[in-house]
Amino acid sequence: MPDERLFRLYKLHNVDESLYDIKKRAQNLDTGQEELALMKQIEKEGKSALDKYESLHRQITESENKLAETKNKVTKYESQLYDGSISSSREVENMQQEIKMLKELAEKTETRLSGLNEEFGPAKEEAQKVARSLKKLKKVIIGKRDEAKAEAEELKVKYREIASTREERLNNVEPELIRAYDAARKQTGSTGMATVESEEHKCSACGNNVADRMLQQIREGKTILCEDCRRILFIVMPGVE
Repeated sequence: MPDERLFRLYKLHNVDESLYDIKKRAQNLDTGQEELALMKQIEKEGKSALDKYESLHRQITESENKLAETKNKVTKYESQLYDGSISSSREVENMQQEIKMLKELAEKTETRLSGLNEEFGPAKEEAQKVARSLKKLKKVIIGKRDEAKAEAEELKVKYREIASTREERLNNVEPELIRAYDAARKQTGSTGMATVESEEHKCSACGNNVADRMLQQIREGKTILCEDCRRILFIVMPGVE
């Protein structure tokens, strides 16, 4: 049978180890941080492609509006020219000159629009590629965050359930052992106790070999610390939990 004092501490340690593991799991939930970093990288690298697409789209819209406006003026002025509303030769000459200039402007605008449309196709394809990548990553991030949120709630419930047993186990341990145990926990930043496997004779926390003399002292009920990680050692007996 294991030493009863250390066994009671071991039962407390099991609770604390479970609580520590739950905290660690909660702190390391996958909330899509890698995907978020990749999104930022793609946004940075794809900014020029998106900017080019938006610029071409804006220029095409402006050119189409300008062309439509110019053609409407030509139609309007030609109608005025031939419907008899303009009678003087000077007014006719001015109107003809205006129509000529508008037609030249329309031709230039159409040429410019043709060039913009040639650039627009590849630019749109590249921008859509960037947008698809960002959309896909965003979907993954949302999914991971939802999963992490659900798991976090489950861990909270489990933590409270296990924590509710701690006070009873704490009260069963001698104050002297608690002081040593708390000191070890403070030093390691995690757990204050480790087990020694009966066959391998290694500390379960750090893997350090435990000398035979130390094993004997543990069996005698003495409080022995691992020479490496400084946790309180306890020998696990088969069938003991």
